[in-house]
Amino acid sequence: MPAIHLSVFQHEKLEFFFNFYEPNENKCLDDTSISRFMKRVLDYTKWTEDDVRTIHCREIHEAFFEVLFERSWEGGGKLVIVEVLVVIIVVIVVVVVVVVVVVVVVVVVVVVVVAVIVVIVVVIVVVVVAVVEVVVVVVVVVVEVVVVVVVVVAVVVVIGEVLVVIVN
Repeated sequence: MPAIHLSVFQHEKLEFFFNFYEPNENKCLDDTSISRFMKRVLDYTKWTEDDVRTIHCREIHEAFFEVLFERSWEGGGKLVIVEVLVVIIVVIVVVVVVVVVVVVVVVVVVVVVVAVIVVIVVVIVVVVVAVVEVVVVVVVVVVEVVVVVVVVVAVVVVIGEVLVVIVN
């Protein structure tokens, strides 16, 4: 395999990424690095151990570490930088896919919640309109009854006056 020369930026980027995965006191990744890394993730995100996001994150990074250690063992204990980059890219792609799936699920949940709220608002509006219609009908009936009573009283008064005139 031909030698690969890294730029200063590439070297700094890979060193930062390596340190991100919590090397031990000897500056080596070991079987406890994942635990230290996940503790830092949980401290930052405030996720619980049984949170689905924690489980997914742990599974992704455990797979990454397995591949990383497997490649290292095959290479006589030395990681070939291209293999490390491939593993890093695969992990990044998997993380992006998981994030996209989570975002899609959140969007679907939001859409469903909004749809339910719209249905509830429509039902409330329909009920309010129906109640208003009933109230209007009752008011109209009451007004008509009052008008009839007034007319009947007026007729009775007129008849009473006519009788008084006839009797006198």
